[in-house]
Amino acid sequence: MRSILLIEPDVDVLGTLASRLRSRGLSVVIADSIAGAVDRASAADLLAVLVSSTLLSDFDGFERLKNASALSDAPFFILVDKPVGASLAPDELPHHDIELIARRLYAIPNRVSVGPEEGGDFRGDLQQVSTVDLLQLLAMNRRSGTLVINTPAGAGEVRIKNGEIVDAVFRRLEREKALYRLLGETDGTFSFVSGMPQFLERIQQSTSSLLMEGLRQLDEVARLRTNLSLDGAALLAIAPPGADTSEAASRVLETLTTPRTLPELLDEVTLPDLAVLEALATLLEQGLVRRIASSAVRV
Repeated sequence: MRSILLIEPDVDVLGTLASRLRSRGLSVVIADSIAGAVDRASAADLLAVLVSSTLLSDFDGFERLKNASALSDAPFFILVDKPVGASLAPDELPHHDIELIARRLYAIPNRVSVGPEEGGDFRGDLQQVSTVDLLQLLAMNRRSGTLVINTPAGAGEVRIKNGEIVDAVFRRLEREKALYRLLGETDGTFSFVSGMPQFLERIQQSTSSLLMEGLRQLDEVARLRTNLSLDGAALLAIAPPGADTSEAASRVLETLTTPRTLPELLDEVTLPDLAVLEALATLLEQGLVRRIASSAVRV
């Protein structure tokens, strides 16, 4: 197993963070200084480097570390202390969020190349390189072009300008909803076509914010779908929206005037899947939507 090089000057924090990462199945090599990290880097097969932001003031040492031959293919992540929900750069990770750190590290391809040098196009397999990892690489290199993703569920595109995601489509879905769905796809192929055509810029958030929010919503969507347990059932609204009904609940009730399965509902309503599921859970609890046999769904 390739290791993670963790560099943190506070020995107590270093030990705690290393222990928590190891508990998630990661192999961790530790160092409490840049000089110590340079020595350890040459003795380990490293997948990535995690550096405390407090060490960035040692500019010369940090540059020497980044130029070490043993780290030529290892991405660097800066561990920062920012408030929950604060915007992060593509190479930043929140010091306190061990789950996000572990998820990001597991998404790193194990010496899998994603294509030629700067300026070229490339293609590959989503089982080797995740969509999140691809978008991070494109953001860090400020690439422009179209990331085309083909999955068993359908085809999609993420359109990128100078490293920032400006639009996304997936099957009939658009914008953030399409992007968040694509982040969850793990089976299929991808290709990147460089260039800067006249994209519609319908997404305005930074790539780092989109990826963090997308991963959060994927986790919440999976949890809600498990809790609702709607496999094999269809849904039907038994009352129209009221004057004080929220937008998401109104859209769900209007869509369910005819029976639909949960996947059909999520595809029909253009709001993010998480907003739809949260509204649906409330409506089911209030008795305004009921479950029926899926055989009741008709074309």
